[in-house]
Amino acid sequence: MKRYRIRFLAGLVLALIGCQALMTQGLVTPARAAEDTVVAKAGNVTVTVNELRRRVALIYPEATTAQRNEFLANADKVKELASAMLANKLMMAEARSRKLDDTQDTRDLLAISREDVLVRVLMNDVAPSSSIPAPTEKEMREVYNNNKAGLTIGKQFRVAHIFVISSDERSDDQKKEAKRKIDECYADLKGAKAEQFARSARICSEDTVSRDKGGELGFLVEEQIAPQFKEVLAKMKIGEISPPILTPQGWHILRLQEIKPSGIRPYDDVKDIITQRIKEQKLQVARSTYVDKLMQDNKTEIKDDGIAAVKP
Repeated sequence: MKRYRIRFLAGLVLALIGCQALMTQGLVTPARAAEDTVVAKAGNVTVTVNELRRRVALIYPEATTAQRNEFLANADKVKELASAMLANKLMMAEARSRKLDDTQDTRDLLAISREDVLVRVLMNDVAPSSSIPAPTEKEMREVYNNNKAGLTIGKQFRVAHIFVISSDERSDDQKKEAKRKIDECYADLKGAKAEQFARSARICSEDTVSRDKGGELGFLVEEQIAPQFKEVLAKMKIGEISPPILTPQGWHILRLQEIKPSGIRPYDDVKDIITQRIKEQKLQVARSTYVDKLMQDNKTEIKDDGIAAVKP
C-alpha cells in the first residue's frame, strides 16, 4: 500500500492536466500518467517521459542506475536529448510522407542497421563491461610510466573573471550601459584581494556559470586560451587584475590566481582516465577473443576466387 501511495503522488505531480481528469475516473493509473507526460512537442509530434527514459537506457546500456539518474536529473542534458529526439521524429515523419521508407535501398540499409544493433547487443551480453575487473595499481603505474610523453600539459593559469555582456546583438544604449558597469566595477577593484574580487564577481558578473563561484574559471591550459586573453595573462603577476578587455561577447576583467608550469600531469590527476583506458582495452580483447573463437569454431574460410570475383 505504501508503495502504491508513492507512485500515486508521483503521478499527480508529473501528469498532464488532461490525464488528471482520467485519473479521478480510474481510467489511467498514476504511474502510466507520469510516463505519458509530454517533455517536448512540435505540432502533433511529442516526446514523452517514458520515451526519454527508455532512450537513455538504450544509449547507456552499461551505465549504472545512479549514472542514468544523474543524467536524467540534468535539465540541460535532458533538454538537448529531447530536442534531438523530437527532430528525429519530425524527420522520420517527413521521410515517410515522401515514401522514402518504401525503397529497396532503405530496406537494405535498415537490414544492415539491424545487424549492427544485434552485434552490439551480443557483445554486451557475452562480454559486458561490468565483467572486466578493475586494473591493479601495478598495471596503472606501468601504463602511466610508459606513456608520460603523452601526458604532458602546458603552462596553466588559474583565472577568475568578471563578465558583462556587450555582444553585437545588444543595442547602442545597452552597450553603453555595459561599458559603464564594467568601468565602475573595475574602479572598485584596484588593489583588490581575492576575497573582494570574488564578492564583486558575485554582484557584477553576468557569467551565470562562474558568478556563484566568485568568478573562478579554474586552470586554463595556455594553448587553449584565446589569443587576446593569453597576451594579457602573459604580462600579469599572480594577484594582479587586468583592465577591462573587450571581446565579441562582451567585457572581461581577469584576475590571475595561480600559475602552474608545464610538465607531466601527476599520476593522481590521470588515475581515473588510466583506469578507464585499461578497462576499455581489456573489454576489446575479451570481445575480440570471443569473435575469433566463433570464427574458428565455424571453420571460417575466405576464398581467393571469391575475392577475385568481387572486382567489377
